[in-house]
Amino acid sequence: MQRDIRFIIKQFQIGGELAEARPYGSGHINDTYVVICNHNGECVRYILQKINHFVFKDPAGLMENIMLVTE
Repeated sequence: MQRDIRFIIKQFQIGGELAEARPYGSGHINDTYVVICNHNGECVRYILQKINHFVFKDPAGLMENIMLVTE
């Protein structure tokens, strides 16, 4: 899992070095992970969520809706 998480976090603007990654919570639809990175001596915590493509057939549309709602 650590190797996969390293590849995934490189796709985002996440600074620092990966210190820890583990599953988070007990959701029934998406897979959720907590990722902790050491960024200039400070631990920074991120939550990453893998969208379930069987439930959400249009992930790009889902993300567009999230952006519209949160802007």
